[in-house]
Amino acid sequence: MARTAPGFLGTSLRHTAVVIGFEVERNWYRLNVIVAFLIDVIGLGKALVGSLGFIPGDLVKAAIAALVAVTLKRACPIIEARQPAAAD
Repeated sequence: MARTAPGFLGTSLRHTAVVIGFEVERNWYRLNVIVAFLIDVIGLGKALVGSLGFIPGDLVKAAIAALVAVTLKRACPIIEARQPAAAD
């Protein structure tokens, strides 16, 4: 079983993944590169306040994650709910 780093780093990274995943699901139907990027940046910003030196690399990773999320959304869309048939 993999172990996470103790203390702030291990806890904050787990919480960041949960928050980002929740926000992506909550915004799935309007998800685009900009929304996904903002979700990633906000989630990373909350977790990495004490790590200002790593922000540039985190912004690059957030941009890549946003592009991957939108690409996956286009490639494997979630089954949409059926629209009710129009009454004639």
